Amino acid sequence: MQDPPRSAAQWFALMHGAPDATQRAAFERWRAAPANAEAYDHLVRTWDQSMFVAHLDVAKDRDLARAAVGPALRRGAIAAGVAILFAFGALVAVGWPGGRAPSPRAASATQVVAGPEGIRALGLADGSHLLLDRNSAVMLHFDASQRRVRLERGRVRFDVARDPARPFIVQAGDSEVMGSATLFDVAVEGKAVRVALLRGAVEVRGQDNPGAHSRPRRLVAGQQVQLGEGAAGRFTGLAPADLEWPRDMIGFEAVPLRDAVEAFNRTSPRPVRLGSQVPRTARLTGAFRRGDPVGFAQAVAATFGLGVRSEGDGAVLIQGGSAGSEKNHRVDR
Repeated sequence: MQDPPRSAAQWFALMHGAPDATQRAAFERWRAAPANAEAYDHLVRTWDQSMFVAHLDVAKDRDLARAAVGPALRRGAIAAGVAILFAFGALVAVGWPGGRAPSPRAASATQVVAGPEGIRALGLADGSHLLLDRNSAVMLHFDASQRRVRLERGRVRFDVARDPARPFIVQAGDSEVMGSATLFDVAVEGKAVRVALLRGAVEVRGQDNPGAHSRPRRLVAGQQVQLGEGAAGRFTGLAPADLEWPRDMIGFEAVPLRDAVEAFNRTSPRPVRLGSQVPRTARLTGAFRRGDPVGFAQAVAATFGLGVRSEGDGAVLIQGGSAGSEKNHRVDR
């Protein structure tokens, strides 16, 4: 039987989880190709060096190309995505209401909000860290028996400290995630919840059918799952674009333009819209700054020969026609 096609990043995530003998054998066959071995070894070196690189100014300020390009950018996105696994650990905890995080043992309930201006990093007294995406909010309740976080909206990366006496539980919608000494993302996407695991293992419990919770299922590093209304609940592999958001970047790999714009708008400070003549099924590849809707729109327009203009309500419109024909339209940043 032919091995399923995987990228170097997918093999990297799989081999750092709990691969079985069949998967190990398939990996060795894939790695036998010199190009595959070179790509995989590059990811290993990135993994080893990322804790050092995360502290450098050049890593903090790095900007990936914002237009659709070829394999060179995709290889760079893979390396940057893997480095994100560790860059989170270098973040400084800031901005806790009242000046400190909840005590590991004292009961407390605190709401934390990240506004549209940027990502927010927080350190908890139990040693855990939270990274809130733009427009996200959580409610934390810690007591002597458990550490519970409710994700009210948006997306959060959780770096959970080990505490055998108290489970760490994240509730989002009708889904729950429980883990310890692990690194994972939880995102509310409409009526569904997406869980992506970067390190360790977690148990996820969703709602497969209305009115009935599913049995807990174990997620291993390199996997993600979507739970909730209308979600299939199948485990899939992580892509580099799934790891980039803490760097305030959003990446797409051959994603239909309509879906890419919808994803971009979830955290954009200004909405981006598609005009009636824009090819919505055209595939977009590239990495873009999520706080720069004008730059995103202009890069899309340049890629597909379209135009851009600002709307009266502040939205950025991508519309049909060549970029050159729209040069007289003002685009306000």
